[in-house]
Amino acid sequence: MRLSFTFFVSILVIYQPTTLCDAEQSKLVKFGVIAPITGGNASNGQDISRTVKLLEKRLNKSSRKYQYRFTIEDGRCGVGNGAATAAYKFINIDQVKFLITGCSGETLKVGPIAERNKVVTIAVLSMHKDVKHLGDYIFRTYLDAEKGMKKIADLIVKEGAEKVAVISEDVPFTVGNHELVSKFLGERVVFSDFFEADNTDLRTLILKARSYMPDAYYFGPASPDTAIALVNQARQLGVTQPIYSFQMPDYPKFLEATGKNSNGIRYLVPPRIGSESPDFASFMEEFVKDYGEKPSLEFVVRTTYDAVNALVDGIESVGVNPTAVKDFLYHYRKKGALGVVEFDKNGDIKNLNFMVKYIKGGRTYWLQ
Repeated sequence: MRLSFTFFVSILVIYQPTTLCDAEQSKLVKFGVIAPITGGNASNGQDISRTVKLLEKRLNKSSRKYQYRFTIEDGRCGVGNGAATAAYKFINIDQVKFLITGCSGETLKVGPIAERNKVVTIAVLSMHKDVKHLGDYIFRTYLDAEKGMKKIADLIVKEGAEKVAVISEDVPFTVGNHELVSKFLGERVVFSDFFEADNTDLRTLILKARSYMPDAYYFGPASPDTAIALVNQARQLGVTQPIYSFQMPDYPKFLEATGKNSNGIRYLVPPRIGSESPDFASFMEEFVKDYGEKPSLEFVVRTTYDAVNALVDGIESVGVNPTAVKDFLYHYRKKGALGVVEFDKNGDIKNLNFMVKYIKGGRTYWLQ
């Protein structure tokens, strides 16, 4: 009897830690986050990273079912192979079942990998027109480019430009925008060209465009730094015609660096959010308290906040099954930081439309 009892106790000692460890592991839900940590859009990547880390802390205090862990990798907005490499690592090595992606370039590279492996992915900073065609497991809390580019092209036409020069940075989302605005402007486009990612010496390209004597310019920079270079160098080279653009002039550093050169610029931006959930208001107070400053673009925090909460709501409701969570999201409807969050048949967030702002005297104003 003594030997049998000793043997029984030994078995307990050997297997108890493993059993506890397995129980803890079964409660752990891992998220992979692929965002631009370096490069021209690093400020957006920082906002995404800060948002998910703060949400991680909050979720692990509130959830009784699971522990949540967010691991962040640099996708460099899709420049190079970093985004795809990170996706393979998350999915094949870390066994991640849920991803957050940032820029269009990252989502376009990660999306097909995630779709093949049935990994639910939500893009929080991707506007490229092709994101909505990546598959059933790919969602987006950012706006689709087509409506926006149609809006800015219509404004260019309405304000009388007959000849337009279109210059864009050679990264996926700006290339996509360039194609769309050119399509909508049609024969009005007299000059069309791209410059290398993160290049800030653009004088030769601007002079080439100016030789076509356009009535207006559409600039498609992918970061505030290249936006600053485009506008300042254009004005220094004698470009006095109207300039139209996308979002980058909304960054405070753009206004500081361009000064009077930015007067009159019209540019596309995400919409104003008239109201928000009380929970997001308290989240933003905590964000500023923890990090000691406001985000570069609050809209990026809003899209990331709603993406994470939608995924977590799905996991808490139907479990850690990507297919079940995917199905849950197509029927999801909840008030969040972007208003009422719900997704259409392509996985795109509903009821969000771009707006236009302009700059006058170093300040930004809503045009439409």
